[in-house]
Amino acid sequence: MQNRTDLALELKEEKNIGSAQSGIIVKTRIDTTNHIKETKIIIKNKKGEDSLGKPKGTYITIEAKDLSTNDGSFHKEMSEALFLNLKEMLNKKKKY
Repeated sequence: MQNRTDLALELKEEKNIGSAQSGIIVKTRIDTTNHIKETKIIIKNKKGEDSLGKPKGTYITIEAKDLSTNDGSFHKEMSEALFLNLKEMLNKKKKY
C-alpha cells in the first residue's frame, strides 16, 4: 500500500531528501522553552517539485508533544506560532 500524505515534511523524510537537494530549502526552528518545532520546506523550482511531488511553494509543519493536553497557555503558544507563520506568508504575498 502506498503511503499518502499532504505533509511535505513526511514526504521529505520518506524519500530521504536532504536540505542540500537542489530546488528545496529546509529550515527548522526549535523553541526549547515551549517545546515547539517548526519545519519550513520551500520548493523553489521544477526540480524541487519533481523531488517531492508537490507544487512550488512553502510548506510549514508545526509539531509539539503537548498538543493533545488541555493546557490553555500551551495552546496559546501554538496559536502564536501559527499566527507568526501565517503573518510572514501574507506579508510576502503582498510584495507581489
